[in-house]
Amino acid sequence: MLSSQTTPQELLKTHFGYSHFLPGQEEVVNRIIKGENLLVIMPTGGGKSLCYQLPALHFEGVVLVVSPLIALMKDQVDQLSATGMKSTFINSSISANEITVRLEEIASGKYKLVYVAPERFFSRTFLYSLKNIRIDLFAVDEAHCISEWGHDFRPSYMRLKKVADFLGVRSIVALTATATEKVRADIRGLLGFQPHEEIVTGFHRPNLILMVHRIDKEKKRVENLQQIVRKITGSIIVYAGTRKSVESIFSALNEIGESCTLYHAGLIDEDRVRNQDDFINGRKRIIICTNAFGMGINKKDVRAVIHFNMPGSLEAYYQEAGRAGRDGKNSYCIMLFGARDRYLQEFFIQGSYPPKELISRLYTILNEENEDVILKTHEDLLSKIDGRVNEMAVSSVLRIFEEYGIAERLSERDHKASLKLLADFEEAVDSVDPRAEVQRLILGNLIDLYDQSLYRGVQFSLDSLAVECSIGKESLMRGIKELQKKEVIEYTAPFRGRGIRLLKRDLDPSDLPIEFDELEKRADHEFDRLKKVEEYAYNNVCRHKFLLQYFGEANMNAHVCKSCDSCLKSTSSTISNKQESPHNSSDDNLSLMEKAFLHTIRMYSNKFGQKVFVDILKGSQNKIVKRWKLSGSSFYGYGESYSRDELDNILSSLIVNGLVIRSGGMYPVLRLADAGEQHIGCTGSEESMKQDIHKQKQEADKTKNETIIKAVVTHGFDDPKLLKQELGDSYSLAEINKVIMQMKSECLDYLRKRYIREDA
Repeated sequence: MLSSQTTPQELLKTHFGYSHFLPGQEEVVNRIIKGENLLVIMPTGGGKSLCYQLPALHFEGVVLVVSPLIALMKDQVDQLSATGMKSTFINSSISANEITVRLEEIASGKYKLVYVAPERFFSRTFLYSLKNIRIDLFAVDEAHCISEWGHDFRPSYMRLKKVADFLGVRSIVALTATATEKVRADIRGLLGFQPHEEIVTGFHRPNLILMVHRIDKEKKRVENLQQIVRKITGSIIVYAGTRKSVESIFSALNEIGESCTLYHAGLIDEDRVRNQDDFINGRKRIIICTNAFGMGINKKDVRAVIHFNMPGSLEAYYQEAGRAGRDGKNSYCIMLFGARDRYLQEFFIQGSYPPKELISRLYTILNEENEDVILKTHEDLLSKIDGRVNEMAVSSVLRIFEEYGIAERLSERDHKASLKLLADFEEAVDSVDPRAEVQRLILGNLIDLYDQSLYRGVQFSLDSLAVECSIGKESLMRGIKELQKKEVIEYTAPFRGRGIRLLKRDLDPSDLPIEFDELEKRADHEFDRLKKVEEYAYNNVCRHKFLLQYFGEANMNAHVCKSCDSCLKSTSSTISNKQESPHNSSDDNLSLMEKAFLHTIRMYSNKFGQKVFVDILKGSQNKIVKRWKLSGSSFYGYGESYSRDELDNILSSLIVNGLVIRSGGMYPVLRLADAGEQHIGCTGSEESMKQDIHKQKQEADKTKNETIIKAVVTHGFDDPKLLKQELGDSYSLAEINKVIMQMKSECLDYLRKRYIREDA
């Protein structure tokens, strides 16, 4: 233990090389050293990690850090090793033998900081191994995962208070960057904290320039992204909603010669680690990734974080955007936003909270398997389900089964390989080249370990066999494959996936002990948070104040914003992006299409979702329109000259501005809000409204045609696409071509009449 005279300020300078604490850090460190329980809310880049790392130097015992991501643990341990602080991690990336070794080293006092994944506490052996180790601080990183109202809720986090009590820890600290008051109250309740055991240093990051670019078309969005990365110097993180988008953006930026790499869960571990290191160490300027990347990554010079797709919550957005400008310098946080982005997030929410029927069906399928450990992939399970179900929903059902103690998923490392000797041992050895030392070594160890059982077939751990042979796992695998080629052995690789063990087999599938109302409540909460992201994107208010208000910062009005696109008046201070602001539907002067939407929604209140109402006004002939005879709607086809994205934007604006209510959780439907009803009431009968809209439509079409005619007179007939660029997205190519054809026809008629008169 260090001298009690050593101050936190001295430790900060000596071990971390900093001359001063960041705001809030010193108070947090001092209170932790005193043994207080504490909930700490600091913005991304505010130095949360140091709040538990520095006290580790002061304590005699161990600081146990619960962390949700393997990449985060590795990154933290690597950084601490560079400072000389002894730290390690225990997670599924290391073998069972290595875990045993590290636990012995922890008990001997070798390490001051130990990072563990929350799932590790499901192991009784692991818990009892820690029971006799002095734990002075139990640190819960990314503490929002504890709360079911947090943006990355993990059931394994909910039992951490019981774990801490069992281990007899001296104190608990919970840390997160993004938590609303509701989430903070939930964390305090679950960890047994008092209201005064909380420090909130503030969410405001004035060096972040917050911007939203409204772009619906994928192609235009990619072009806009290419323009942005050309203009911004320095490191850039680009977040995309799916792996497919990550791959596509990576190709698009490579094509223009940008130095970039990519990161998503579909890559093998080695590629993810290499690509992350390339970005962190500056060998690649840009990383394109899903939200699997970034938590806890300490790269201070990120000059821009760009969201190619709308994220699912403001918590997720601000945490990811907050990875920009950690050095305090001005940095851009840009969201590329389109109306249809919502559908991707709805898909994720629906996949996370599957319907009761699917949950019951999957329980039946698993119960029909008679194996103790069910080795079925998600694809295998999907193949047994009728209808269209996404793989994400299967994973969510298994997660729900774990949460309610119905089943457990094993680690991939729990699965064993199987092997059978096909020849007499002496013959097997003779068939191997004497120079093939590794193959002979493998055979020798196998016969020593399993003897005659080899002829019947055995199951074994590749990690354990590698240790017995004193060779690396890759060398072991090469040797086994060579022996298999020589037909000396028959080898079956371990199951690549997570085996499932059904813990309760006697349940009624139609009456499972699951709180389905609670799952629906969580889904509704996710949809509410998604609506907040839409409000952030659509409204042209100060973006910093919008976020501060969302997170409940009391003194938000004290902040004078000079760093968001809504407040910055000078285009030289921002990256230019031509975009139209949505119509403000809070006034009485509603647009033509807004009125049509309100009347149509009143006609089919609580029956359909957003997509169907867009179909109606677009004049679609799809199955739903035909099945429900929606072509009989009063305003069917009134928006046929608008693109689907334009109609989506108009309807989304009505929702955001409170005239239309979206409700219903998993499959949300629309109805008019009171404010929408008031607007409808002001417009008279539906028939007079229909006539009024028809008249307005004619006037709008006339105005549009006149504008197109002027553009044609100015620029000529040659290039309709060029005319569209001049006129903007409000004018479709079909409209422009129609006017051009009409003008050409009128010119020909004029020439014919003139020619005929002159000839006469």
